[in-house]
Amino acid sequence: MLKSTLGTFGSKLIGAILNFLVIILLSQFLGPAGKGEASLILTSIAIILIVGSLIGGAPVVYFTPRKSTKQLLTISYIWCITIALIAYATMESISIGIESRWNLPIALLSLIEGFTAVNLAILIGKEKIGQNNAVGIIKSVSLFVSLYYLFQFNENAAVSNYILALYFSFGLGLIVSLVFLLKVIDNKNPEPTAAIFKAILKNGILNQVAYILQFLSFRIGYYIINKELGEGELGIYSNAISIAESIWLISRSIALVQFSKIVNSEDQDSNQLLTIKLFKLTLLLSMLALLVLNILPECFYTFVFGPKFSGIKAIIFWISPGILAFNLFLIFGHYFSGIDQFKTLTLAASIGFIISITATLILVKTGGASGVAAATSLSLLISMLILWARFIQTTGHKLNLFLITKNDFLAFYELIKNIKKN
Repeated sequence: MLKSTLGTFGSKLIGAILNFLVIILLSQFLGPAGKGEASLILTSIAIILIVGSLIGGAPVVYFTPRKSTKQLLTISYIWCITIALIAYATMESISIGIESRWNLPIALLSLIEGFTAVNLAILIGKEKIGQNNAVGIIKSVSLFVSLYYLFQFNENAAVSNYILALYFSFGLGLIVSLVFLLKVIDNKNPEPTAAIFKAILKNGILNQVAYILQFLSFRIGYYIINKELGEGELGIYSNAISIAESIWLISRSIALVQFSKIVNSEDQDSNQLLTIKLFKLTLLLSMLALLVLNILPECFYTFVFGPKFSGIKAIIFWISPGILAFNLFLIFGHYFSGIDQFKTLTLAASIGFIISITATLILVKTGGASGVAAATSLSLLISMLILWARFIQTTGHKLNLFLITKNDFLAFYELIKNIKKN
């Protein structure tokens, strides 16, 4: 399992580096205001996708070993089309702070990426982690290369160049994922479509509502900053958040393999011990990575992104507790998702969402972008503590089991040695 985790981490590390280079390109060529607009567009796509994941995300991973993948694919694709159409109609009738000319591209890009997400969910459910990782790398490479080409060989760099690069990257990802999917898709044990849809939707509502609220807790600040402080300040804030979020690749890599293992296992004791072990590994790696980000001086960030992007270091400082908390939230969240216990997830995320909105509206007035980062950290920290407390309560494990000891370092070392031998 650790071999799969490290492979996933490696691919996501490559993706994070390339995405960081994309952020640099956007910042250098578009400036804070243009970067802010691009961030708002990508955030809107992400929100549509996370609503689409009610059917096409974790529920598909869960049901892939249990249901006909052909039926899962059909239902999920129809859902993606429906959500994209609803999103387009909503954006056309209600302003969300983005120019109306981007409404159609946002809807189309969310549809393409939604199809890809469904394909990857089935691959993960089949434990084809390597193929999932390959698609991620291909998308990241193609986005960077196409964006660099469009900026370098276009006299007037604009947000439209970014949209074109997204079309190319998302489209290529869809094609490659389809190639992989055709090798594993099946129609075993077909059931009435209505019954499968009902089961997926129930699982999705219980499972994904928590992650939708958690995501909104982290992203609602983008729209508030855009309204209260302007696109320029949003560009600076989004860069700081993107840098800090790069630490998420640790927990996302670990939790992806964790979830795949848990949904295919009936051994609850093993699942619990695995979760504790991954909690400690995630905590250790995340703290080290965040330490590095906070040590870097402000001049490093202005050198990389441009002199207009000052203030990033302060935002990173205030968002760091939230990044750490969310990394750990994912570990506990994937455990509860894997064993079909969603109420705790929804409760924790709901409380965090309420805190996020309330604190953000207050602190944006007094603390600006750094205040929004602090509000976000508070909401994510409380959500994680609720999940942690529930895990301890339901499993009966003592708190001292979560302390990192010398034996843990030795265990990590032995696991890495074993991987090298294989």
